[in-house]
Amino acid sequence: MIRKIKFFLLVVFGLAFVVFAVANRAAVEISLFPLPYSATMPLFLLVMACFALGIVFAWLLLGARSSKSRRLYNAEHKRVMALQNEIEGVKATHSTTASLVNH
Repeated sequence: MIRKIKFFLLVVFGLAFVVFAVANRAAVEISLFPLPYSATMPLFLLVMACFALGIVFAWLLLGARSSKSRRLYNAEHKRVMALQNEIEGVKATHSTTASLVNH
């Protein structure tokens, strides 16, 4: 089911890209003002390149932000596991002592 939804979304976005590309074929000149570089490209390529750069930038920012959360989670998980091991040890000691007292 999920594969069908992903495929459907891929087809929809692909179709939207084709329609956008056909509607925005005009060439534009891009120049980096202080630098002597310039390029001519179709408008849809410029827009898609900016869109892709935005996605990569957001992905990097979210990755950096989530790494802090992941680090905190791992530290707390280790702490919880140590406490659970300590509880298991106390239970084992308590059950051994209780069985000795009952006999």
